Amino acid sequence: MSIKKRGLSWVVRKQSNGQRCHLSYRSYDEACHTHRLLKENICTPNDIQPIKLEQAYDKCIAEAGHKGQAYKYQISQARKNIAYFSDCPLTEITQERIGEYRAFLSEQKLSNGTRNRRLSSLKKVISWANEKGHIKTTLKMTYFREGKKVYNPYTQDEIKKLFEYCETHNEPEIVLLLYILFSTGMRVGECLKLDINNDYHGEEGYIIIRESKNGDQRKVPVSNVLKKILSDLTPDEIERFHKLKYDQAEYRIGKIFKLVFPDREDATIHLIRHTVATNLVSSMSLAYVQKILGHKQIRTTVRYTHPSVKDLKEAIDECCLLNVVAA
Repeated sequence: MSIKKRGLSWVVRKQSNGQRCHLSYRSYDEACHTHRLLKENICTPNDIQPIKLEQAYDKCIAEAGHKGQAYKYQISQARKNIAYFSDCPLTEITQERIGEYRAFLSEQKLSNGTRNRRLSSLKKVISWANEKGHIKTTLKMTYFREGKKVYNPYTQDEIKKLFEYCETHNEPEIVLLLYILFSTGMRVGECLKLDINNDYHGEEGYIIIRESKNGDQRKVPVSNVLKKILSDLTPDEIERFHKLKYDQAEYRIGKIFKLVFPDREDATIHLIRHTVATNLVSSMSLAYVQKILGHKQIRTTVRYTHPSVKDLKEAIDECCLLNVVAA
């Protein structure tokens, strides 16, 4: 532990448990006073200068090692929480203030899922600070109740109707986007970041996704139907597809879905991924589907599959052990 002059400030430097702490003061006397308190173990650095919420988030996210969209998501949640708490010291975030924050979230036009993600992010950074010894209190987080979401995958007739509409209304880049999504089940963001000229490998029969949600690259196999479509693309069609932006694509497809499926409130672009997963799991191992969709946890893949009673009946008929007896 030492005191050093840095610019106009006096800095008390202390290292403990492999972590460095720098405390800055305007006067030498204040620095000496802190130095004595720390040296005699009368208090800790956190008692003198508590870690702030933004600092805690920076260190917590850095240690977690998130990549790609997962990193961007954590940063987004952190910024929203910091905006409310005004980057106050973590020691000032009490159970009462969390209750006030929960009341604030309930007044905002947000889904309960979004509200819970904000609270979960806050709980994560508080738990991290507790583990590291920055705070000594355990705070309880009361989440909002979420209704169970019901996913009804698109039927073959609905898919056919969708493509017929897009083709007759001159939406070539949207048609190509839908072809790729319905064939591969990849995320919309992943699809729109594709460089078809470099990421599509026709001879090997796969598309390489370089920027995935979790930051990992993966190869997605291409069906013969999609292979023919991609191989027949003209340079102009490829260029138009590359110019398509996420917000623009989501808006245009959302508008189309409202026209094609007026009676379906759940008709979204993300439902395509659920539809593909449900279709794939009927003919291949769940582990294969996990690889294609790019999930790190197989339990996530399970949430994307929604077999109907008809699908289950066909599976039972095909696998029934009595088939041997009946034969």
